[in-house]
Amino acid sequence: MTCNKLPSVTTANQLPLRRNLWERLATSPGALPGVVIFVSLILDDVIGFWGAIAAAIGISVLAIVFLRPAVRRSRRLRLKGNIARGVLETFVRFTDENNGRTENYGWKEGALLITPTGLAFQQLQGPGGKAVGSATRLGRPKPLGHRPFNAGQAPGLNPDFTAVGLLFDQRELEVVIEPGYLQDSHIRILLTGEPPT
Repeated sequence: MTCNKLPSVTTANQLPLRRNLWERLATSPGALPGVVIFVSLILDDVIGFWGAIAAAIGISVLAIVFLRPAVRRSRRLRLKGNIARGVLETFVRFTDENNGRTENYGWKEGALLITPTGLAFQQLQGPGGKAVGSATRLGRPKPLGHRPFNAGQAPGLNPDFTAVGLLFDQRELEVVIEPGYLQDSHIRILLTGEPPT
């Protein structure tokens, strides 16, 4: 298996593209309650407390319905841009750090970087995705296929994400990634060993 058709990372593009405002709002747990409270406070004097709450919920539902296509389009463009740059947003952990246990803790947020010599991992921290230290070179992976994943045991991980196992020099690495990245046939083969569907 070769990575000839995959882009290679340079130091200028090691960080993933940032989520835009709509994506951040759509994934923020406090956005919807914040909108409901804000709108109900504005309308409270005009139509009363319960009317304001009902109007705020209605406005929030309409906003979700009408903004969902924009959020999906933004997400799709961000993932395509990251793939084109050879940067994949992920959460990773080495299974031997937890003595082989399968609980979902010990995950590190970061980016898998596609390099000419294989993969590297750059740990990221904070809302802006600031790099922590330098990238760790991992080499060429041997895909181990899909892994069981319980997002409830790991705060911050999306339950829609997919977990895969990779083997690097007899050391197993588990990677949790957005399923949108696996839509790209080269990335799917690199991380899962499976042909595109």
